[in-house]
Amino acid sequence: MQTLQERAEQATREALQRLSELISACRESESRLGLLQRYRDEYRAKLEAATRKGVSALELANFRNFLAKLDEAIAQQRADVAHRQAAVMRGRADWQEAEPRARPYEVLLERRAEAAPTHARAPEQKKTVKYLSL
Repeated sequence: MQTLQERAEQATREALQRLSELISACRESESRLGLLQRYRDEYRAKLEAATRKGVSALELANFRNFLAKLDEAIAQQRADVAHRQAAVMRGRADWQEAEPRARPYEVLLERRAEAAPTHARAPEQKKTVKYLSL
């Protein structure tokens, strides 16, 4: 019985560890997305400042190409964030599913521990009952 409880508790710990790793990876991905978005905003501001001063057609094309690549990177990063958020949800569900599995074993072991003193006293009680009935 104790081995089953230990296995259930181990599964819960592993699910919680996995969830922690998934949350960390998701936060990193969200951080990268924020960084890319800030960089794109800064680069757009540079483009606007450059167009006010006047830029050549080649420079303007380079700015626009780079912004398009940044937008692609942002779209890919958004997809990565969505994927990682879904993984966190699955990991949370796995942990919530694993956690209650250990509880029934705990209850059974507690009941067994409570009943153990009663069983240990049974021979003494029989002797006492026998003695009193004489």
